[in-house]
This record gives sequence, C-alpha cells and structure tokens, in this order.
Amino acid sequence: MWEAVEQHNTGLMTGYQRAVLEMGRQQEDERRTWFARLMDNDGRNPDVVRDVGRVLGFEVPAPFVAVVAAPASGAALRVAAGGMSGLGLRTHRHESPSGDILVVQLPSRVPDPERLVLDALAHVACGLSPRVTGLARVPHAVRLASATVRAGGAAPAGPMRLEDRWLEVFVAHSPELAAELAERVLGPLESIGAVERERLLETVRVHLAGDGSIADTAAALYCHRNTVQHRFARFRELTGRDVRVPGDAAVVALALRVRVSV
Repeated sequence: MWEAVEQHNTGLMTGYQRAVLEMGRQQEDERRTWFARLMDNDGRNPDVVRDVGRVLGFEVPAPFVAVVAAPASGAALRVAAGGMSGLGLRTHRHESPSGDILVVQLPSRVPDPERLVLDALAHVACGLSPRVTGLARVPHAVRLASATVRAGGAAPAGPMRLEDRWLEVFVAHSPELAAELAERVLGPLESIGAVERERLLETVRVHLAGDGSIADTAAALYCHRNTVQHRFARFRELTGRDVRVPGDAAVVALALRVRVSV
C-alpha cells in the first residue's frame, strides 16, 4: 500500500512540475510575442505599449535603456540580466538572430542607475543605448544600441555607449559616403612623402584627441608649439582643412576614423 501511495505522490509531483514548466513556457512565449509587437509597430500604438507594459511588468512612462549583445555574447548577456534582476531591476531579454536584446527599466530612486547597468555589463560585449523616456521609445533605443555594437572598430571587451561611438556609427551607417569623404579630405596627402605624411597625420590625430590646446599637442609630441603650427599650416595647404576650426576639425576627425576602419 505504501508503495502505491509513493508512486501516486511521485506521479502527482511529476505532473505538477510539468504543469509549472508548461506555464513558464507559455508566459515566456507571451512575453516574446508582445515585445515583438512593440518592435513591429515601433511603439506607435498606445494600446500595444500599454499591454506590453502589463505583460512585461514595465511602467509605461518610466526611463529605459536598451542593450544589444555582440555576436557570441548572448550567454554573457543572459548572466548579466540575471544579475540585474537580483539587484531589483526590471528587465526583459529577447533572443534575436541579429543579437540578443535586453531592455532595462531604470529605477527612479537610484542616484546613477545607468552606472548600475554599466557595472552589470562590465564583461559583456554589447552596445548600450542612451536613456529614453517611455516604453514607446524602446524600439528606437534598440536601434541605437544595435548601431553602436555593429559600428566598425576593434571588438569590444565590454559595453559601448553610443555617445562614445558617434564617429564609428556614422562611418558604418554610410560606408560609401564615408569612403568618399576620406578620399576627398585625405587624398591630397598622397602627393607628399610617406614620412612627412605620417608626421602631419600624427600631429592632427594627437590634436583632435586632446582639448584643442596647441601647447598640449606640442607637449604630447615633444616638440615646440611653432612646429605644431607649421604642421597645421602645411596640412591646410594640402587639404584645405584647418584643424583649428571646429567645422574642419569635425570633418577631418571623421575622415581619419574612416581610414582606421577600413
């Protein structure tokens, strides 16, 4: 009799566990379906936005950031998402062939919630969007995070913010125009010798990486400030661009980033 009771209890427990697993699958399927709807309508349908908030447990007017994992970093993002949930952050992870997505609702009572997210993503190669306000803006945030992680440059070891990757994102967004820009801006330097060309480019790179101070550029290059001024004048003579002028400096910086990316 006791054996029969034990078998009966085991059967009940097995059935219960199966039911719980099935309920979990159904809930996860529902979450995936509603998030896909949010992405498909780009947050334009208020009814969909409201229902997505209900299903995912998000507050519709809250601030959010989106994270898109680099290729082969989906597992690391899953671990990071678990860590964020352990900290009390509301998240939703969505598996995607183009890169797993993580949406994080930023808490209002934390002084620097974005730093909390960055710390949790410390070992995840991914793109991180700027903060957006409202669940309806999450599809936009996902696109920004995706553009960030797919921009050219070295493979990331951790999270990359859009504000740190503007040049790479612009270059990757329109490679044909970027290549044309680089050729038109830097092409004239091919008319001089390799040693002089590299000296001019090094001076320009150091200057653009700094705060715009001629003195600081000269110190970094271990040369006199008049030498730096002379190189800038030579660069302008060849390219028509003066890196001391903000507009020209922006164009030259973009052209240099193209050359690094190709």
